[in-house]
Amino acid sequence: MDEILTLLNPWWKSGTVKKVLAKEFRRDMFKELIKAKEIKQITTLYGLRRVGKSTLLFQLIDELINNKTDPSMILYFSFDQKVSDLNDIFSEYSMLNQLDLENGKYFFFLDEIQKLKDWQNKIKIYYDLYPNIKFFISGSSNLGLRKNASESLAGRIQFLRLEPLSFDEWLKINKIKIEKNKTNLYQKELKHNFIWYLKTPFPEIAPLREDILIRKYIDDFIVSRILFYDISKEFKDVDMDLLETLKNIFFNDPGFIINVDALARDLQRGKENILKHINYLNQGLITRTVKNYRKGELSSSRKFKKIYPYHPCFCYGIDESKLIENLIVSILDAKYYWREKEKEVDIIQHKIPIEVKYKNTIANDDLKNIIYFMQKFKQLKGIMITKASEEKRGSIKLIPAWKVAFKGI
Repeated sequence: MDEILTLLNPWWKSGTVKKVLAKEFRRDMFKELIKAKEIKQITTLYGLRRVGKSTLLFQLIDELINNKTDPSMILYFSFDQKVSDLNDIFSEYSMLNQLDLENGKYFFFLDEIQKLKDWQNKIKIYYDLYPNIKFFISGSSNLGLRKNASESLAGRIQFLRLEPLSFDEWLKINKIKIEKNKTNLYQKELKHNFIWYLKTPFPEIAPLREDILIRKYIDDFIVSRILFYDISKEFKDVDMDLLETLKNIFFNDPGFIINVDALARDLQRGKENILKHINYLNQGLITRTVKNYRKGELSSSRKFKKIYPYHPCFCYGIDESKLIENLIVSILDAKYYWREKEKEVDIIQHKIPIEVKYKNTIANDDLKNIIYFMQKFKQLKGIMITKASEEKRGSIKLIPAWKVAFKGI
C-alpha cells in the first residue's frame, strides 16, 4: 500500500504536480471546483469517460499547492489502480506522512470511487468524524454515484456533472482564437470547425482530423467500456445482447420514439426488461430520454418518450439534420419535446418551442408547428435552429446551429 500511495502522490516528495497530470488546458468546470473547496460538503465530479475528470482533480491539487497548501496534506487515490478499504488508505497515508488527521486542514481526492463497494456509507463515517477533511470524489458516468449517495449522504454531498467539451472549450484546446462578441466576423472559421467539433468533443481527440482514429477512440475507449465494463459491473442482471441491440437502434435513429410494445414484439423480450435496459443506458450516459410535453412540465406524458444518444459523436452514417438535432438536445440538456397528432416541436425549453431545421433556406411553412404551439400555449416567442439563416420572423428567432453551439440561445 505504501508504494502505490507514494506513486500516486509524487508531490509529497517533489512538492509539485507533474505537468503531464495537471495539463495546461483547463475546463470551464475548474472554476466551480475552486469554489467548492471552500464548502464542507463532499464534492462529486461525474460524467462520461475521457471528459477530463481526473485531470481536473490534478489541476485542483496543483492549484492548492501553488497557493501554499502543504503537499503532505493532500491525498489522491484512484480505485482504478486498486480497490482498497478507506481505513487502510487513510491509516497508511497518515503513517507515511506522520500526520494526525484530527489536526489541520486536509484535502482528499478519491477517483473512480464507485468501484469501492458500499463507498457511500464508508465515506460518511469519515465525513462525520473529520470535519477538517474536504472530500473530492469522482466517477465515470452516473453509475453507482447519484443512485447510491441519494439517501446515505443526503445533505452531505453536491454533484457536478462534467459534460463533453463545449464548442468554446474545443476551440480553445485547439488554440483557435475567436472573439465572442464578433461571431459574424469569424463565421468562416466557426462553420469549418463546427463540423470537427461534432466529431471530437473529448480533450484527447479534439485535435484529431482522422475519421477512422476518431471513430475507434469513441467506440473503444468510451462507448464499449461503459457498456461492457461499467454497466455490466454495476448491474448483475444485465443482458448484454439486449443492451447492445438497443444501443444500436437508438444510435441509428436519434430521436427514436419509444414504443415498448413494438420493441418487445420485435426483440422477443419482456416490456419490463426492455424498460430496465433503457434505464441502464441512460444511467451510463450512453443515451438520454426526452419526455412528451403536455400543458406543463409536471404533467408531461409518459407515452411517446424520445431517446437520443447522449452526444451526437456516438453516431455515424446518419442524416446530418438528425445529428444537429441531437447536438442541440445535448447542449440544452433538453427534457421535453412536444407532439400532437401530426404536429411536433423538437424541444420545449422553459416553455419556449425550439425546432431544428438544418437547411440553408427556411420557408414559412417550416414554422407552422412552432406557430401552432405558440398559439395553443399562449407563448410569446419561439426559436428555429438553422444551417445558415439568421433573422427574426415575427416572434420567431432563427439562429444557425454553429452560433448556438458557440454562444448559446
